[in-house]
Amino acid sequence: MENIVVVDDDKEIAELLQIYLRNEGYELKVFHSGTEALCYLSEHDPDLLLLDVMIPDMDGFEILRKIRKRKYYPVIFISAKDDSYAVLEGLMSGGDDYIKKPFNPLEVLARIKGMFRMRKAYESKNNVFKYNDMLIDYGKRKVYINEGGIDLTETEYRILEVLSKNIGKIIETEELFKLVTGESYYNKSSNSMATHIRNIRLKLNDSFDEPKYIKTKWGRGYVIEDHY
Repeated sequence: MENIVVVDDDKEIAELLQIYLRNEGYELKVFHSGTEALCYLSEHDPDLLLLDVMIPDMDGFEILRKIRKRKYYPVIFISAKDDSYAVLEGLMSGGDDYIKKPFNPLEVLARIKGMFRMRKAYESKNNVFKYNDMLIDYGKRKVYINEGGIDLTETEYRILEVLSKNIGKIIETEELFKLVTGESYYNKSSNSMATHIRNIRLKLNDSFDEPKYIKTKWGRGYVIEDHY
């Protein structure tokens, strides 16, 4: 699932956001200090940043201007500053959205999901697929984890390509074999697909017990589950 960083010095609001976001399955890091948040963000890229404006040690606009010098990911401001000038400054400093306090947590969730849907549509249009920390560049036929290239065989790449282009759909093992290899006959006793999937998980440094990329649906096939 996507990881979200929350930066807000109001601990009650931060805790409220934690409850709702974690209930939706998002992974969270919470900071009450702008300096600490910026230190973390200099080495880690979240899938989305929820950023308060009025943080005592460093305001949110300044934080985002520093971030935008090097990185881009979705940023939603959450702030009690509700005048039009603050909203304008937030968007001009690089923010993607601006939510005024007090807010309905369900609205925040809806805005976050909308942001992820929009990013997914953009990536699809631009011939790439982003899932957790994995990126598949269909044009270059390359797979990356945290921006590091993964050395896959042609068959392993095709398995990821087929599953990612059918996200949320369980592909039966025999059908997956035919789509990947182009061959019409599948020898069920060979267990070749399971071997390829195992090798992919090893190369992606994924868990065998609780994989976060390719899920095994016993007796049915394989799937990359849709987050949305």
